[in-house]
Amino acid sequence: MDLILIGILGACFGSFINVIIYRIPNNLSIISPRSFCPECKESIPSYRNIPIISFIFQLGRCHNCNKKISYYYPTIEFITCISWIYFYTNSPNSIDSIFSILMISFLIPLAFIDLKHLIFPLSLIIPLIVISIIYSGINYYFFENIDSIYGIMISLIFFGFVYLIVLYWFKFKKTKKQPMGFGDILLIIPLSVWLGPIGILLCIFLSSLLALLTWGILNMLNLFSFENRMPFGPYLITAGIIIKVFNIINLLDATFRTI
Repeated sequence: MDLILIGILGACFGSFINVIIYRIPNNLSIISPRSFCPECKESIPSYRNIPIISFIFQLGRCHNCNKKISYYYPTIEFITCISWIYFYTNSPNSIDSIFSILMISFLIPLAFIDLKHLIFPLSLIIPLIVISIIYSGINYYFFENIDSIYGIMISLIFFGFVYLIVLYWFKFKKTKKQPMGFGDILLIIPLSVWLGPIGILLCIFLSSLLALLTWGILNMLNLFSFENRMPFGPYLITAGIIIKVFNIINLLDATFRTI
């Protein structure tokens, strides 16, 4: 029964995440007006705004204007639903469970907004940093766990070092490009708290690998030029979720112990 309730709440919050992804980059209130079709602007009644189910019953089209609804709407609702269930059942304690659910609820909209608009809204990233710092304090005070604090220190030093190297390389090449966005550096703070010192270093490595592979494939297919700007945030978020979901840190620890 608990899992069903968590799943329903997750899907409902996924619907709210869709609102966040659409409205924040367009400087619209996420509270008012109520949900509306982005094509015809008609308000969507509550009985036609049921996560996932409404999309299926309406065959992926707006009931008013019959325009197609993007598949990413139910996809985000489904991902959020599954994520909430996973972290509710696979976290070591209730505090970790709550923090992981909060993390994933912020990371999903951040990834999609950065992917679509190449920005990290401060209205999302700042509250996430505050929540992460509070979690670090709770972890240290109640459980004497300092990993999250070490994670922040190590990741910022490492990321800052890489940033400076790339910055000076760009200056040497006489280009005015930025090595990475300031939002990516801010994102490292909550990810460091979530993953710990080893996890965040692995996250930076894995995200860089994923980005290089993706950019290389797109470049080979002539779908992307290296002169174009491409977001790095979604790769950091994807790598962080992979590490957390597949428990890679514990797997590595167990592997090294058997060697």
